[in-house]
Amino acid sequence: MSAPPFLLFGGTSSERRVSVASAQNLLGVLPDAQPLFVAADGGVFLCCSAEVHAHEGPFAADFVPQDGRRWRDLPALAAELPPLTPFFIALHGGEGENGTVQAQLARRGHPFTASGAAASALAFDKAQTKACVAAVGVPCAAGARIVGDAAQVTAQLQAAYAAWGPLVLKPVADGSSVGLLFLRLAAELPAAAAQGAAAAQPYLAEALLVGVELTVAVVARGDGSLQALPPTEVRLDAGRSFDFAGKYLGQGSREITPAEVAPAVAAAA
Repeated sequence: MSAPPFLLFGGTSSERRVSVASAQNLLGVLPDAQPLFVAADGGVFLCCSAEVHAHEGPFAADFVPQDGRRWRDLPALAAELPPLTPFFIALHGGEGENGTVQAQLARRGHPFTASGAAASALAFDKAQTKACVAAVGVPCAAGARIVGDAAQVTAQLQAAYAAWGPLVLKPVADGSSVGLLFLRLAAELPAAAAQGAAAAQPYLAEALLVGVELTVAVVARGDGSLQALPPTEVRLDAGRSFDFAGKYLGQGSREITPAEVAPAVAAAA
């Protein structure tokens, strides 16, 4: 019988609290998994499941392990383990999604969940992802990469707004709707430009599309075939957006699976 997987959670990104909540849920269905917490400084702690479950308010409070063995970082841990030690990656954002952790585990011969390092690196960059899928015919909203000082960001947003009207702005390489902005009126441009210029990374500005929002996950099977799962519909209350509070605190949003859309729409998605 194969060894139980290590469950990687926490991390150094802005989404580390979301990751703790994911770990709590996953331990409910993977009770034999060994929780490995990656701290904000990159150190790795082997925790017990009871300690993870006992943490309250994961979206609002940082998880701090009270005991357990510590390694300097994930490569140091991976080097100690025999090849083919399985990992379930429950990290959100940053090194957990951009291919860094995937490459570290692959170099040591450890299997892990989700995509490989190259696909992860590509998919974590929204601008590169758009270019990739557009090249094979997937319809995409008009958009542009926004980067520079305050004057440059202002000029770029003015041009985008003039060309496409209302915009949605999001960091190119971040998740969980961290830093999400909507620019619906021209009067909102100075505040949006100031926040974009203050960010430590480029933004992606896209034409704001209004309609039913569907998410479709795709699973790659062992034989290489692909299976699309039933669509999930994101339904928002009036005046709300699918921001961090909507995604993780249930404020002003509902996620409905399967989506309440016509069968033909679900099939097309």
